[in-house]
Amino acid sequence: MSNQHQSSLFDDESAASAVPLSEEAVLRFPWWHEEPIRREGAGADLFGDAGPDVVRYGSGASAKWDALGYMLVNAPLGVAATELPPSTVPHLVKYLNRGGKVFVDSGAFGAFRRGEELDFVRDVFPVYDSLVNEAACPQGLLLVMPDKLGDQAGILALQRTHLPKILGWAQSGAELMFPIHSGHQDPRGAYASIAQMLGRRTFVVGIPSAVNAWTVAQILQFCDDVKPARIHLLGMARESAVSKIASAVHAVSPCTRISSDACMLVAHAGRGRRLTDRSNSRLDDAVSWVEAGDIDVPLPDLSTFLTDVIYEPGFLTDKQAVALAKAIGCEGPSWAAGFIEAAASGFQDLLWHLYEDSNEEFAHERLAHAVRDGVYRPWLRRVLAGPIRAYEVARLACNGDPETADLARGQASNEVLLLAA
Repeated sequence: MSNQHQSSLFDDESAASAVPLSEEAVLRFPWWHEEPIRREGAGADLFGDAGPDVVRYGSGASAKWDALGYMLVNAPLGVAATELPPSTVPHLVKYLNRGGKVFVDSGAFGAFRRGEELDFVRDVFPVYDSLVNEAACPQGLLLVMPDKLGDQAGILALQRTHLPKILGWAQSGAELMFPIHSGHQDPRGAYASIAQMLGRRTFVVGIPSAVNAWTVAQILQFCDDVKPARIHLLGMARESAVSKIASAVHAVSPCTRISSDACMLVAHAGRGRRLTDRSNSRLDDAVSWVEAGDIDVPLPDLSTFLTDVIYEPGFLTDKQAVALAKAIGCEGPSWAAGFIEAAASGFQDLLWHLYEDSNEEFAHERLAHAVRDGVYRPWLRRVLAGPIRAYEVARLACNGDPETADLARGQASNEVLLLAA
């Protein structure tokens, strides 16, 4: 293992993203096949079978590894501009460029619940600009326009203020969603105002399902009267409700396209729940496999790692050197400084000095245990946690059936398969 590769592989901040898992190695990870496959009808996914006419976004996927999980099976995903880390953006761009669908919420609903005023220019528009400008194919983007919950007149005034920016996004080919809140104003009036503001450009009508929610009767009446090009049911999680609304809307407005979003990962996260428990279980197994050299991935087994710790200068970071000192029982500032210095040149002299009163076999065993428990296993868990989380999200998104997933058919992009930053 070259020193250059080690420095990136062992970096505390980027270790997980630097592991070059090949497509062949990824497909050999066994957790796809450890449980009975639960097959459902075509189109079954994270939300259930809502019918082929509904595009359903898995929202709440702003974290890089959650987003990568959806991408691995080419599932539509949703992120929030105010929660999107910079490390996720390049992956979204690559996903859009290969035809993926990405719903980007402004974060207005979260700000409303926190009692905060959202600064769109500072916190939202730069994210929209980055995705629109960097993606060669922004047609898969669905961007939520500036919104003030419960204030339809205020929404329109806010959108008129930022109309030049909005028209620029529309010109790029991205789809724009304009939320229309239920209230005293007839939604048809708000729709007409938006259409006039956009110069008759096509847009998506955002229909809230929580605060200022529409009734089913309002949705059907609106679609019957207006025949909108597309409606989006914001935050509607129940697949049965979405299916019924979709069928009813198509009966009165057959050309209206329908989409929805729901943060279903939250329902499966937490102790005792599927996503968390399976991720933890897979992680325990994967650490054991790699440690024993029983899985073909480009990660060192314990024996190789131990050899590199002793003989390879600069192999460990300062943080790992201090962790090794503590695992051996050498605590305190002076020991920490000594181990950091030794890490830069190689540990053999320091370690054999520590164990000079022990026989060689005992010294090697004690050192191996200290390296394993204090450095190797913690590092390995950090490296593997992200990819395993991504695969558990992917399993949810394709209902645990890789035969229906684009990943199994080799259609996911090589960049995503590599799980590299």
